[in-house]
Amino acid sequence: AGGEDLCVNMWSVDTDALDALARLGGDGLVPFYSLLEGGRDGELFAELEDYFYYAQLKHQGINTTNRREVSTKVPLVEVPGIVRALGFFPSEQEIENLLNEAKYSEYVDTGKYVTEIDLGELIKLYVNHRPAFGLDANQIESAFRVLAEASGRRTKDGQPAIDRAQLLELLQSQGEHITESDLADHLG
Repeated sequence: AGGEDLCVNMWSVDTDALDALARLGGDGLVPFYSLLEGGRDGELFAELEDYFYYAQLKHQGINTTNRREVSTKVPLVEVPGIVRALGFFPSEQEIENLLNEAKYSEYVDTGKYVTEIDLGELIKLYVNHRPAFGLDANQIESAFRVLAEASGRRTKDGQPAIDRAQLLELLQSQGEHITESDLADHLG
């Protein structure tokens, strides 16, 4: 049972302590609001809410003159754009994990997939999947420096450089696959 050392470990969990901690955190979305900078009244929450409603408009078609339907839910396909607009740039694998968490969240209970989520569920997904510490300018600059060094090009004063064509080629050929149209969308 315990492998080569024949050791078996047993643990016990004090559920009273866990229950007490859960009560201290608050009910519903309260614990999640506190994990957003500024809380429910902060700029990040307001921005998240704006992107949530913008995603509804985007999904219905930006350039339409048809009547708009404002809802309390947004389609799952819009979630990656929302989290990216908030400054969280997950990999395609992370996006898949995030969407699957939402998609299968009610499957055990109902046997159905979730295709849209409300603002509260979006906040939970965002808080639970974003990195604890975001990227800062120094990390981004360091990444570009590594790419520039690998390119072999130098500026007139000897600094490493990478031109646009090389950068686009690297983005499309290295790491996760990205199509030319997706690249154009992301880079504006």
